[in-house]
Amino acid sequence: ILYTLGFGAIGYFIYEITKATRAFQYKMVAVLITVCILIVFYFFYGQMFTSMNMYAINLMDDTLLGFIPIHPESNMAFNPLWCFVLGGPMIQLYAWLDRKGYSPTIPTKIAGAFMLTTIAFGLLGFSAGTMGENGKISADWILFVHFFQSGAELIVGALGAGFIFEMVPRYLAAFSIGLRAVAISLSGILAAVIATKIALPKDIVFTPEVVETVYTSYFYMLAQVAAFMAVLT
Repeated sequence: ILYTLGFGAIGYFIYEITKATRAFQYKMVAVLITVCILIVFYFFYGQMFTSMNMYAINLMDDTLLGFIPIHPESNMAFNPLWCFVLGGPMIQLYAWLDRKGYSPTIPTKIAGAFMLTTIAFGLLGFSAGTMGENGKISADWILFVHFFQSGAELIVGALGAGFIFEMVPRYLAAFSIGLRAVAISLSGILAAVIATKIALPKDIVFTPEVVETVYTSYFYMLAQVAAFMAVLT
């Protein structure tokens, strides 16, 4: 049902583009392109709840920074932690750039977010090769991966309603905000579907060979796709 609604909404938006004035057509095409890019980005973000979470539960050690006990199942708590820590500095960075007379364009911000995503999944792929004798990886790897992924989330999350309101006719403003929400929902479903490709039986033994075959190749593939998107945008 969500797929039908999503593609139906995109189709209707394309129809409205054909009816709009020339000035709004260019702006609405920019919104449509941004929505498609957001679907790709939030697919990567959705990995935090799917493949990254499965990876951490199966392989993350139960000690953070060498002395803090932590349950692998709570690894997703790193995301809001980093968002809280990075939020203030991110605002200060934008303010500093503004004082210098430089305001990053939306494509630049999205490219930066994809670069951070590339680093995050590159680290995930590399971390799989650091599995210790106990069959676990350090929780520090997951902590640092969430640092980069949360930074990317803060960049893209700021591209919200204000941008869309400026780019579409007033009567389509609410619909366009809903279109963005539907796009994010579609990306979450897509992330879950793709992540099932690395789901493993409960009784499997996580040897270095299994980890390299299943997780390393998958995360490096995602890093390559994110790097491509950074160049493309």
